[in-house]
Amino acid sequence: MLEKHLLEVAAQLEKLRVRYALIGGLAVIARGFVRATKDVDFLIDFPLHQAASLTQLLNEAGLHAVFAKGGADDPILGIIRITFSTPEEPIQCDILFPSRGWQGEAVRSATSVNLGEFDVPVVRTEDLFLLKLYAGGPQDLLDAAQLLKLQTKAERRRWKVRAAKIGRSRMYDRCLKFIAEGI
Repeated sequence: MLEKHLLEVAAQLEKLRVRYALIGGLAVIARGFVRATKDVDFLIDFPLHQAASLTQLLNEAGLHAVFAKGGADDPILGIIRITFSTPEEPIQCDILFPSRGWQGEAVRSATSVNLGEFDVPVVRTEDLFLLKLYAGGPQDLLDAAQLLKLQTKAERRRWKVRAAKIGRSRMYDRCLKFIAEGI
């Protein structure tokens, strides 16, 4: 069911020529760690000041889209949430606006990943790791630790430097602690 809605939103973003990449739980799965997820998350390389017009275009395409700005201490600038009604429970698709230049670059450097019957751009593993550190929630840090665990020592050192550049050294260390504890 998630895949159907992922494709529906991706098709609209492509039609509107909005550069996007899959992030969140489905991206973690696509990058090698299997876990459960109930939603779809995209990061777009699109200016926040055009969020209202993008939301309107998505609604005109038949998607139930609502825009909200991020709070002062929120790691995201804004989000367009699309809700799909299903017999079981609603499925949400979140389209996030980048709050930092490196996040836009993560979208631009995404690679196409085959998710069974279709290909979708997914942020690179190291960018996904940084996005998870930046978000900083409990599930985000567990995901980041799982991604880190899959890397070589050399990759881990490189990722540590990148984490420090975005001010997330403490979060990186928490991931190492999770790995040491055998998450």
